[in-house]
Amino acid sequence: MSTHVFVELASDLPGASLGRVVFELFTDRTPLASENFRRLCVDDGEQSYRGTRLHRVVRGLLIGGGDIVNGDGRGAWSIYGTDIFDDDPERIEVDRAGLLCTATLGKPNTNTCQFFISMAPAAHLTSQTIVFGRVAHGMDVLRVIERMETLPNERPIYEVRIAHCGQCKVDWSAPVDPLDPYPGFPEDHPEVLEISDKMEISHAVRQLGNDLFWKGEFELSLRKYDKALKYLEEDLLATPEEEELLMDARVTCWLNQALAWTRIGRYQEAIGILDTVLHHRPGNVKAVRRREIAVEALKMGDREALPKVVRTHAFRPAPRPFLLSRRRLTLYEKPLLE
Repeated sequence: MSTHVFVELASDLPGASLGRVVFELFTDRTPLASENFRRLCVDDGEQSYRGTRLHRVVRGLLIGGGDIVNGDGRGAWSIYGTDIFDDDPERIEVDRAGLLCTATLGKPNTNTCQFFISMAPAAHLTSQTIVFGRVAHGMDVLRVIERMETLPNERPIYEVRIAHCGQCKVDWSAPVDPLDPYPGFPEDHPEVLEISDKMEISHAVRQLGNDLFWKGEFELSLRKYDKALKYLEEDLLATPEEEELLMDARVTCWLNQALAWTRIGRYQEAIGILDTVLHHRPGNVKAVRRREIAVEALKMGDREALPKVVRTHAFRPAPRPFLLSRRRLTLYEKPLLE
């Protein structure tokens, strides 16, 4: 039976939504490193990962943390009564993203409380570390952290910390969404994706967002639109024609995002997204109209005023009322999603 532990990650970055990362530990293959990490996840007090920060982020390489002594990558401690402990006999190659590894002093048998997670294959690190686990769930969370802005010393500008940690139940298994089997980021897809593949996945995820929108689950729909956009990020290998298609797909996602932000009364976010659309597609009719709606609603300062604003703009009639607000105001004009 596999051993799984978790860390709950939080950040000071405004608007950042992180969450839980679950690791499967290779307890049979690397017992020393695995038990050291497990104990620091489950124990309370000073000798615990709880409250410590991720002090190093290198995009395309690794995310490092676990310094329970200094919090900056200079500390060392272990459960074995010494600051450092020996290597496990088996050496596993750092050949993919999502591997949990010991951070060492750069030479054999110098493992400590510190760890890092590989964010890409890094064979050159194999001789300097012990791979003792893998990310079983939550790679999306780590990709968000990987993209955070950092200081020259590779520390995130906004602190990222382990708010809580522990061991999962024995029967833990990764949650599966049969409607959305795609990784949160294209680089974590098991296959090498062509641009056409990315666009197809993005379209499927966007449609899931639309389904959630019409159910009134606007915040969940925003997550799907955000995920769809990740598959449409700029590709340096794209031809001008392909980049134009990618931009068209981005615009569609942005327009839907803006509509969802408007529905939950976050007009400023909607305006910002629509400004992005108009930067890339000046004069886009939907962007202009939706921006006018958001600006007028923002001036009124009341989400409940939105029906009055919306009725002055071009919307398609709906066969049934659309529930809009906490006061159960209804809107009979149904906005166009794409």
